Amino acid sequence: MFDLIIKGGKVVDGAGNSWFYADVGVKDGKIAAIANLADAQAGRVLDAKGMVVCPGFIDIHAHGLNQLILAPTAEAKIRQGITTMLGGNCGHSAAPITQAALEQSAAILRLESKPDWSTLDEFFAKLETSGTSINLAALVGNGTIRTCVMGTSDREPSGDELEQMKRLTAQAMEQGAMGLSTGLVYQPSGYAKTQEVIELCKVVASYGGFYATHLRGMGNPLFRATAEALEIGRQAGLPVQVSHLFVGPNMPGRIAELVGMLEQARAEGMDVTGDTFVYRFSEFGGGNLLPLWASAGGTDAMLKRLQDPKIRQEIKAEIIEQGDSKGGSVAVCLMQKGDWDKFWYYEPEHLREKTFAEVAAMRGATDPFEALFDVLLEQKGAIRGFSEPMRQEDVDYTVNHPLCMLVTDGFPSFGGLFMVLHTYGSFGKVFGEYVRDRKVVRLEEAVRKCTSFPAQRLGLKDRGLLKKGFWADITIFNPETVREMGSFKNPKVHPEGFQWVLVNGEVVLDKGRHTGALPGRVLRRT
Repeated sequence: MFDLIIKGGKVVDGAGNSWFYADVGVKDGKIAAIANLADAQAGRVLDAKGMVVCPGFIDIHAHGLNQLILAPTAEAKIRQGITTMLGGNCGHSAAPITQAALEQSAAILRLESKPDWSTLDEFFAKLETSGTSINLAALVGNGTIRTCVMGTSDREPSGDELEQMKRLTAQAMEQGAMGLSTGLVYQPSGYAKTQEVIELCKVVASYGGFYATHLRGMGNPLFRATAEALEIGRQAGLPVQVSHLFVGPNMPGRIAELVGMLEQARAEGMDVTGDTFVYRFSEFGGGNLLPLWASAGGTDAMLKRLQDPKIRQEIKAEIIEQGDSKGGSVAVCLMQKGDWDKFWYYEPEHLREKTFAEVAAMRGATDPFEALFDVLLEQKGAIRGFSEPMRQEDVDYTVNHPLCMLVTDGFPSFGGLFMVLHTYGSFGKVFGEYVRDRKVVRLEEAVRKCTSFPAQRLGLKDRGLLKKGFWADITIFNPETVREMGSFKNPKVHPEGFQWVLVNGEVVLDKGRHTGALPGRVLRRT
């Protein structure tokens, strides 16, 4: 007698093996059988004929764990087949947090709700008490740790400050963090020099964790930044995960060269992997449009600098003359090239869908930089937008490369502050466009990249595969109808084709509708 049987589907086990027909029996939250179960009984039977039955997707590069406090159903994840998410990427994590740090830099910490916790343990306990629909794991962010100890100062830590950061890192690892993340194009994470990151990573290595990094630059310094990430891994002695692996607009066609650096490191015995989102578009916020020094000290300090004509010219000169050679975002690369027609505003709403070039023209500005600086001032730095920095051929390369996992780079529910299109549509796009329509990657390999591969990186020994004894995190979708439904103009739309999603054996998505069930668990590194 099973609690539930999934009958007649195409089983894709997550290991990369070819699909096969079988029934899947679930009992007590785990997979109890994968076989012909025609004569078995169950409390419920799901008819999966014509469907793909695979492990629930593990989104290893996600944001906004704290959103689960406000929206525990994680609709945007569940409705695209995601059963486990790793938060705390790009240097920002839900914990540790201090009241002083919160008051000083709430926007930098990306916390939509005011925390009533201070440690990762307290945050996990709060989620375990309230419940969530999705399994969750966490990285600890160097930017968050830095903010707790140093605020948003653009300087090297003193010896005592570095020891404080190491103690906070150790505390988070003892409480179950999977590793350390950095976002080296963002403040305050990007103010950390290489040796500072190495020291924190040595702590992480002693607990068996890994290092996940948003590299220090996505344009001219990309290869140097990748070499830095690998060197951090070598000196600290821990695995490295290179986040959103792609090349920017200044170096089209060089993606194979970049990935080749990872291949060479692996040939030398280093455990390094990467991940990529599946869009040509990237999203940005106000501070990402300026060199790191220009946003040091928080939003008020940035706005004060933008009121000074001399500093405006310094910012402009650095972007034009040096591009992002000192580090920086993809957006900085595009500005250096003068590609103002490849930026679109999303917020403020009255400028939505207009390019930066169009807004400059509307304002009668002969210099697009001046128009941008004015909008930043008027909106108190709170602007969001999309840019088009990548060639489709380069994205296809990483989507299909065996060292690259597939991720959303998005949020659990309502889109968060940014990455809206990614938040809602990523895995609908993977299996609709990349697998079925354009045949960039075979079905079984795409599933592996979203399941067993990230489970391996996270050290999850009983998730990521359809295998007897594993937890029943299962996604069932129609391979003929699955697709992304959102668009740049209307991103907040859930994908089609996902029929059922089970988390720890409980049905959370039932014929495309969220049941409201909250069976998710906190997954700690042990």
